[in-house]
Amino acid sequence: MKIGKLPNSLLEKLVINSIETRRSETVLAPSIGEDCCALDLSGDLCVVSSDPITAADENAGILSVLISLNDLAASGAEPVGVLTTVLLPANVNEEYIDRLFKNINRTCRENNIDILGGHTEVTDAVKKTIIVTTAIGRTRKNSLIRSDGARAGDDILMTKSAGLEGTAILCADRQKELKEVLDEAEITKGREYISEISVVPEGMASSIPGTHAMHDITEGGLLGAVWEVCRASGKGAVIYKDKIHIRPVTEKICRHYNLDPLKLISSGSMLIICDRKKSNGLIEKISRLGIKCSKIGEVTNGTEIILHSVKGDIIVNEPDSDEIYKVL
Repeated sequence: MKIGKLPNSLLEKLVINSIETRRSETVLAPSIGEDCCALDLSGDLCVVSSDPITAADENAGILSVLISLNDLAASGAEPVGVLTTVLLPANVNEEYIDRLFKNINRTCRENNIDILGGHTEVTDAVKKTIIVTTAIGRTRKNSLIRSDGARAGDDILMTKSAGLEGTAILCADRQKELKEVLDEAEITKGREYISEISVVPEGMASSIPGTHAMHDITEGGLLGAVWEVCRASGKGAVIYKDKIHIRPVTEKICRHYNLDPLKLISSGSMLIICDRKKSNGLIEKISRLGIKCSKIGEVTNGTEIILHSVKGDIIVNEPDSDEIYKVL
């Protein structure tokens, strides 16, 4: 099989279809496009999400925390803490472990959350560090936002820019190669995109009546996120390519490696599906936080996802392995 996330068709066939929900406390169970679960514990909902870090190296500790917090934010949940499982290769040294956990601790401190537990192990079962983070958050029962709530006529908003995390990873881990197309200032700028990976601020700002679905844009990029939300909601969409913001550094990297920036891992960008009457106000609200937010399309009653551009329309299909694995 190809490296990367299991294709959604196989995930549904081999994993999702085998899962049974037995407990009445479970109010949000696994399904395609859903990154969190939710438990009703006789009060607020407990929202949980778990994700691995496999494609990053230098910034793995930072990303391991932020990508799981982003899943919570996409459900409208306030992060409380994380459990971190770290599998280390046999050739690891103490300096690396020290730096890794200092980055994890600093990221938790910056986001006002606790490390609640986990597991750390050196094993010859892995060739590079693998970090699996489980994030736990809370939200009111009537504030939970699902991935399957998109409605025909809704506007599709996107924060920041496409390929944000992929750019940060490649600028950190492929510096020597990228010196062929980027100068030192551009490489530094790309590396600094790591500071924008959190979507908690826009997630909390968007947790309002009229927001029908949210999804943080991770593996599979923007088009993968749109496909997953539409699949979960049973809807189609039209996405306008010229409305999608892509930063110059990302464009140069993608040209160099022949990558599609719309299919490149994009943690740091949030996909927000909201009532058309609410979208302008929400864009302004998020913009006041200093975060770029743009309308890039709308939800339709059909089943097809269409990427519209001046060169013609393209049908968006189920996401394949993320573009970053072509390099890493």
